[in-house]
Amino acid sequence: MATSRIAAIILGLLAEGERHGYELLREMEERGLLRWTRASRVSVYKNLSRLEEQGYLVSWREKSGNLPDRIVYGITAEGERRLKDMVYDLCSSREPLRMDYAVGAAFIGRLDIAEAREALETRREFLRAQL
Repeated sequence: MATSRIAAIILGLLAEGERHGYELLREMEERGLLRWTRASRVSVYKNLSRLEEQGYLVSWREKSGNLPDRIVYGITAEGERRLKDMVYDLCSSREPLRMDYAVGAAFIGRLDIAEAREALETRREFLRAQL
């Protein structure tokens, strides 16, 4: 299964805590994660819907005062496993000019040390062969 940078960012942020769509977009911008992928409001919400259909997220409605209900998203155990696979794939990317690696590196803490080392070594060997 291909690794979407937007999906990886969404899962990575939700692994840190529950959020609604606007919070995700704001966090992506504040952390500079949008430098690595073009994420519009529409693409983020489409990815949220797709990730929920795949069982990686759950959502629920939350009321806050007189404001309209908002949908809050949280990551599932299956989503945590998928995020870990995505981070590994992105960190070991064999794409020399794409920003896959940078997205993976933003969430490399989701891997244990041995997995992170293996992913980075794979990336290093690929880049060395490109020289």
